[in-house]
Amino acid sequence: MWDVENDYSLKDRLRGSGDNSRLLHKIEKSGKMMVLKQLLQLWHSTKSVRCLIFTQCVKIKKMIQDILIPEVAETVKQEINFLHIDGTTPPHKRLSIINDFNNCEEYFCLIATTRTGGLGVNLT
Repeated sequence: MWDVENDYSLKDRLRGSGDNSRLLHKIEKSGKMMVLKQLLQLWHSTKSVRCLIFTQCVKIKKMIQDILIPEVAETVKQEINFLHIDGTTPPHKRLSIINDFNNCEEYFCLIATTRTGGLGVNLT
């Protein structure tokens, strides 16, 4: 569930840090981000679920990986390992990242932009 205490600790942690404080404001005002946070907390607590998160742009991917994932990790009091891939990921590294996610259970989620590129990317 969305925890007000953790919101305040996140605000304190990011206060005055320029870009991060603006990103925090966007997350707090976004119902979708709040629901995503709740889902990530729930899924992480089950220990049997891993997830793929797709975004249309790099800015949202960055918000998720830099603000939301650390906040969820703080809430569940456990480090969350994740991978990310976007259009700036060199083509020769993309398959390696996807294989790491598919083959290594330690990664909880893979965050990817829909504009990563490459036809026939297989995530299963």
